[in-house]
Amino acid sequence: MDLLYSRYSNPMELMQMYINDGRFGEFIIKTMQKCDDAKMWQLYLHSQSDKSFNEWRELVTNTVSENNTDRLAMNDKQVTKQIDVAHDILKRFNPGRGET
Repeated sequence: MDLLYSRYSNPMELMQMYINDGRFGEFIIKTMQKCDDAKMWQLYLHSQSDKSFNEWRELVTNTVSENNTDRLAMNDKQVTKQIDVAHDILKRFNPGRGET
């Protein structure tokens, strides 16, 4: 939230506008992209690269995405297992019963 206040004078009003328009997801994505760009710029400054920022960012993001594709992919058996784990967690959840 601090990032929002540093960019906008009244972020609550801005968020409400997006919510009223049914575009809150778009607001979140744009905000995260701006944060990511700022972080990437800081990394670039400290990298001492001889490439331009756009070239460096393209190289870094392509390398990261290539390295993560295997870890992020799940086969059908793994997906089914994770769904079963989620169902087990939800079965134990009882919102009407308070903690003692």
